[in-house]
Amino acid sequence: MDFTSFIEYCRKHIKGDEKGEAQTFLDHFFTALGYEEGYKGAGADCEYRIKNEKKKTTSFADLVWKPRVLIEMKKGGEDLSIHLQQAFSYWSQLVPNRPNYVVLCNFDQFWIYDFNKDIYEPQEKIDLVQLEIRKEAFVFLLPKEKKPLFKTDREDVTKDAAKFVSYVYKSLIDKNRNPQISKEDAMRYCLQCVLCMYAEDIDLLPGKIFTRLIEECLEKEGTGYDKVPETYDLIGGLFNEMNNKGITPAGRYKDVDYFNGGLFEKTLPLELTKKEVDLIEVACTKNWHHINPAIFGSIFEGNMDEIERHNLGAHYTNEIDIKKIVDPVIVQPWRQKIDDVLDKHDAKEREKTAEALKTLHIELCNYKVLDPACGSGNFLFIAYKEIKLIEKEILQHFKLIAGNKQGWDYTINCKFVSTKQFFGIDLNPNAVELAKVTLMIAKEMSIKEAMDKQETLPLDNLDSNIICDDALFTAWPDCDVIIGNPPYQSKNKMQKEFGAAYMNKLREAYPEVPGRADFCVYWFYKAHKHLKPNHFAGLVGTNTIRQNYSREGSLDYIVNKGGEIINATSSVDWSGEAAVFVSIVSWIKGKYNAEKLLYITDKNEELQRHVEPVINSSLSLNTDVTTAKVLHCNKEPKKVFQGQTHGHEGFLISKAEGLKLLKKNPEYKDVLKPFLIGEELLGNKNSQPERFVIDFSLMDVMKASTYKDIFKIIEKNVLPERESR
Repeated sequence: MDFTSFIEYCRKHIKGDEKGEAQTFLDHFFTALGYEEGYKGAGADCEYRIKNEKKKTTSFADLVWKPRVLIEMKKGGEDLSIHLQQAFSYWSQLVPNRPNYVVLCNFDQFWIYDFNKDIYEPQEKIDLVQLEIRKEAFVFLLPKEKKPLFKTDREDVTKDAAKFVSYVYKSLIDKNRNPQISKEDAMRYCLQCVLCMYAEDIDLLPGKIFTRLIEECLEKEGTGYDKVPETYDLIGGLFNEMNNKGITPAGRYKDVDYFNGGLFEKTLPLELTKKEVDLIEVACTKNWHHINPAIFGSIFEGNMDEIERHNLGAHYTNEIDIKKIVDPVIVQPWRQKIDDVLDKHDAKEREKTAEALKTLHIELCNYKVLDPACGSGNFLFIAYKEIKLIEKEILQHFKLIAGNKQGWDYTINCKFVSTKQFFGIDLNPNAVELAKVTLMIAKEMSIKEAMDKQETLPLDNLDSNIICDDALFTAWPDCDVIIGNPPYQSKNKMQKEFGAAYMNKLREAYPEVPGRADFCVYWFYKAHKHLKPNHFAGLVGTNTIRQNYSREGSLDYIVNKGGEIINATSSVDWSGEAAVFVSIVSWIKGKYNAEKLLYITDKNEELQRHVEPVINSSLSLNTDVTTAKVLHCNKEPKKVFQGQTHGHEGFLISKAEGLKLLKKNPEYKDVLKPFLIGEELLGNKNSQPERFVIDFSLMDVMKASTYKDIFKIIEKNVLPERESR
């Protein structure tokens, strides 16, 4: 059977019954892919069991084929977007060897997702009747697997767009530019351009007006650094009209609506250079309809000064890692509330159930989310998208249960979830402005996707929601859930990076946090203190929060002050730019009766899922050491001290490379020494060093350079960074 025959078979024999026809449909689908024995011939399983420990029940994923695909079938004509959260929940539990792709299908359409690239937008949406001409999208399921070529890669489009906008930003703040623009004004101008490019692609601005104005500015010849005077009037004029209430009635800016939202409250007309206008023109050519705001801000923010980023502990968080926080602390509790209402549903008491759903929706519209280290707003964006999906599900259940009964059209005049329910704090003013724009775009996306009936314009003014301040020394707003990824800075480098005065202030404000705890610990401590009873929080931290002083100030404090850890990844290599291992922890301030999930990486670097009655604060399956006492012999006077540290990863080389160098020249043993850390010494039965360290202690450059092969390693791996400081 090929796809043409499969389509014909479906037309004649498949009616779209999720329960009765899903396996038959999938069996014939796999036969069309080239498997004579259908899905079993491929090695896939239908009705794959996924247990729910709380309800003592088992859910069944329609088809699982590790590590290739998870397929979820829904009845014919069903809105597949409503089932995205369920599919993600199944997928997240399929460890090890999670499927690379997830397919949602309602017999009429196939939505293909790659959650490692994009959580909300399918890589492809393919109608059943298009299968033959779009079969390249399914090559990842063929007997000889291939990499699929999807039409749109939102990640690539987003990276390209962010790259060109960041070039404009860098040009505006260049010290050789005349006149040079402040960082704050340059950022605001770039974000105003970003909003214009996005707005015209979704028809909020008429007739591609921003692109047409840019093209008009380029009509005159000029070199890259020549000024383009027209930009001052044309682009500045557009920004001013976007800040004027009402719709422009006539002239060059006819039909431009009022945007404001705080972003256009201050407009700064600029005379751009030819080079800058060229860059904006290229950015205009990108399809901003396909931009992913969840990563755009981080990529743009990633172009800030490298030293500044290091000092602030700034870092990018992958969407999939954000979901590891948002899912257990927002999605799952709200889905449980929906289930609780529907479980009590009685067909004879439709009005009572409809009222309960209405009450639940009103509660959702008053639900407040806080990210006290919000960066460019990634966590807030994902939380907004998830809560809008929850809202969509509640309202669809309401409509199905209420039917056409007079007076029950609750959605006509009801309040909807808005960006005003989302709050953030960050010390970086550029990140704060990015976060505001990220949420503004999130709102417009939700309207475009017909998720609600809110007014499109004006934009929401989020100046009071997302603030620029030090979260450790400012009051946090009232909220129902706390999420985020606090700055990474180790205890060993905090004083150097922040200065003695700041550290003294920090320790005076947080006497309960051990002085040798990592920086992120203070966010865990303050988050738990700020939480309301029976509310949730989830944060990413360095994996030291499981150990010693950092654990005492964070996870120990949480579990000793009425909290329970409900979902955690013990230690995993971070997916962002920071070279660090992290722990991802979600908890509740109160009791939690549902299943608690602990993910631990095994010796093969595969995540393993463990259902636990209690997750201890060391995030371990082994003996809980959190109640261990300090030995009397280790108390004052101190007898154990930290040894020498290498100061840079470039001084470390592999065991194989070290042995090779020693074999070549035995004299290298004077400066090439085995490097053994405590974990290697105590964590293995037959502990042996796995690396060598280059030690030029007390040598001048002339002496060190006599060890030629080793000195070349330092010149290559360490010197460039030291010279750049």
